[in-house]
Amino acid sequence: MENGIAPRGSHAIKEGKRTMIEQRVYARKLLEIDAAMADEYGNFIRWVKLLNISRMGIAFAIDDALAAGELYVFHFGLPGKEEQISFTASIVHTSTNTDVAKFRIGARFAKIADQDAALIDQYVNS
Repeated sequence: MENGIAPRGSHAIKEGKRTMIEQRVYARKLLEIDAAMADEYGNFIRWVKLLNISRMGIAFAIDDALAAGELYVFHFGLPGKEEQISFTASIVHTSTNTDVAKFRIGARFAKIADQDAALIDQYVNS
């Protein structure tokens, strides 16, 4: 650590507190919209609240913890867009850091069509 700044991908200790260093490579955009969540076979499970989106994945709020590695399909429309987006995402992490529901889930895209990825890129960078 040099000048109180930890190398990328590590943790900094500042004034006795552990602080996580930002590791995102892609921009993300905050949002608060509903999305349909289905199992990996497309069977509807429930509605979830999307919290943010980036080129690599999403964060959403839900009342049940989900295990890392589980696959789910999401379907929704971005604000101001007519097109619907669908993709399969793999759960990466679960935390209780949310005011919207019991859990905040981070998921990475596992399968997404090129046109849906392009719509997300356009939305995030607008």
